[in-house]
Amino acid sequence: MSTLTKDVPAHIAARIQQRQESGAKSAVAGAIIGDGISYPRISTRASNYRLVEGGVETVVGQTLNVVIIGANPKVSKQYYDKPFSGEAEAPACFSDDGVKPDPTIENPVHDTCAGCPHNELGSKITPSGHKSKMCADQRHLAVLCAADPTKVYG
Repeated sequence: MSTLTKDVPAHIAARIQQRQESGAKSAVAGAIIGDGISYPRISTRASNYRLVEGGVETVVGQTLNVVIIGANPKVSKQYYDKPFSGEAEAPACFSDDGVKPDPTIENPVHDTCAGCPHNELGSKITPSGHKSKMCADQRHLAVLCAADPTKVYG
């Protein structure tokens, strides 16, 4: 039995074991890492939080009360090969584990994140002159909105 399931009741441990064996992800895991299914998510633009679900974006405002229910233990990475245009565009390359590009990427920049030239400090210089990376590090969370705790958002 894994460390994750040793201190939980047997019926919950059995459910966790079944999910691990089937490869199924929970809504929390899907919101954090993704699995090809579009989960509701929270975005920010113009200093406002927005709830995005099924292509519909709802502006919430400058504050949003949430409860964090999960986090990807690994650093995610995203590289955009074009400047931001104001429209939502998919990254040219990304990784949910910070080790290798996601399998859905047709033309990854490099076969590992560690060897990628865009993942090196200094591959990008910010407008203020500081060294940065073209491939940005991110932390992905799964949250519940306090106003509607029935839906998991990424």
